[in-house]
Amino acid sequence: MKQKGEFYKVKKSGFSMLLLLICVSMLSVMPVSAARKKSRYDLQFSDLKVNKKKLKAGEKCEISMKVKNKGTGKIQRLTVTYQGPKRQYYDVLLKYKKKSKRWTGNFTVNKGMEKGIWKIWCVTADKNYDEEYHYSCYNKNLDKLITPGADFSKGNIQISGTKADYKKPKIRWNNLKTWNEQVTAKGGIINCRLKVTDNSGISFVRIIFAKRPEEGKKLIPDISIIMKYNKKTGYYEGSSTQGKGKYLVAGITAADLFGNEIFYYNSQCESYGYYQPENSIRKDLSDLSVSLGISEDDIPQETEKQTESEREPIAKPRKTDVFVNKRSPETSEYDYAVVIDKVVYQYRMETDDYAVVAFDENNGNMEDGRKVKVRAEILGRPVTEVTLHGEFDPPQGRVHLILPESVRKIQIDECTFKAITFPSTFTKKNSKSIVSECTIGKIYLAGKSVYTGNIYQISGLKTIKLPSKLKYIKAGFLKGSTDLEKISIPNQVRTIGKEAFAGCRNLKIYIPATVKNIGKNAFGKGDGCVKKIYCVKNSAAYKYAKKNNIPYKTVSIKE
Repeated sequence: MKQKGEFYKVKKSGFSMLLLLICVSMLSVMPVSAARKKSRYDLQFSDLKVNKKKLKAGEKCEISMKVKNKGTGKIQRLTVTYQGPKRQYYDVLLKYKKKSKRWTGNFTVNKGMEKGIWKIWCVTADKNYDEEYHYSCYNKNLDKLITPGADFSKGNIQISGTKADYKKPKIRWNNLKTWNEQVTAKGGIINCRLKVTDNSGISFVRIIFAKRPEEGKKLIPDISIIMKYNKKTGYYEGSSTQGKGKYLVAGITAADLFGNEIFYYNSQCESYGYYQPENSIRKDLSDLSVSLGISEDDIPQETEKQTESEREPIAKPRKTDVFVNKRSPETSEYDYAVVIDKVVYQYRMETDDYAVVAFDENNGNMEDGRKVKVRAEILGRPVTEVTLHGEFDPPQGRVHLILPESVRKIQIDECTFKAITFPSTFTKKNSKSIVSECTIGKIYLAGKSVYTGNIYQISGLKTIKLPSKLKYIKAGFLKGSTDLEKISIPNQVRTIGKEAFAGCRNLKIYIPATVKNIGKNAFGKGDGCVKKIYCVKNSAAYKYAKKNNIPYKTVSIKE
């Protein structure tokens, strides 16, 4: 049975009947051409099919339907939005196939989806996140009051074998940039870019700008820029041509493929009477502004409505302390950052501490082998995090990085070091710190460590001396470190986690008889297994090597 819907919005009021009578009377005197004017979309849906109703993680099914538009527009694409059993959403893009005369697309089950029945919530024509309103036809079985509506019950899909992911996307604030281009007396172009990550994938990223108003007037955030992902740079990028004025970042929104959405709004905008929904997060984005065709003297000054909490903290660095490159997409800028011995420490207002975010390469490379001791505190505030990414201002030289005990979180990837000395916090049982895909000559773990840290895919590392009190080697420890040649496991170790040394095909490793538990593929398999295991006869390592056809050699018990 065909379903029909028209594009309009309904607002309830006490004058509904009166308005209806007025509209009818107007139609009676309106020209025929105006009375019969068609909407861009007036869709009819029929023959909805799903070729597989029950799916597990990794499986997919085909969704197809016939669609007829009695409106004036031509449909370019259709988006079917599914609603999960609890609060997730998932979009399926349909494309028109001339041969079958059907709109067709695939629903692929991700392991992060909710278990249970997924139902079509709506079908949208030419969905565009740049526009606030677009045509959508809703499932009348979910809400009979929403119009237009249709019966989409034949599109139901049952999902099993998954674990729901409700984590929201993460915005990397260090990489958020705004700048202007082609500025004239009349205006110019606003440019912006940022990095957003999520395990399930990103659905959309939006930055909302607002023109700073004259004193006493309200701010209206009406410039919406949908960011597009650039594979070459790894950034979400966007731009907008605007007239003369100064523009603030009013808000930033990001959503993943399951509809988990995060929204930050600029606390500075509160001075102009602009407030956001209760689920949004307040953040100081005052430095993210762009001036077009206007001098600093012409910019309206801040009102005095700022609260005490918004004022500059004592620990925030002065302008003379700040490390700044030219503002452009090719270079990096770190707001509220202090540079000491070429290490860039960035102040974080929300946590009132500092993080190491880069190395200052403006003044030449560091000499190889130089010891770089990260400070435990800056201006009376602790240094609690180290976040270094190889594509953004890594150390220019093979230095020995020494991290203090104040550091609680470490995220390092694609960097090169002569050596790294880790604090004891790195090897805590539940540590979420990760060092991966780096070139490191030597690694030093804290002497009293009981657990190994999360270190993967390290090149250039030929051997490592593990702490004598070590008891547990975490899953994936040194996995994929193809240059690793020699390791002796201390006698205190009881457990080696799964895939700990998988892919270390050049490794010769001694496993003492004290090791009782060995995880699946701990030493790899096939071409990715270790070169040789040295073990005590009848020990757990001996039995494991024999069972999994890994080269081994028996040795006497070491004292």
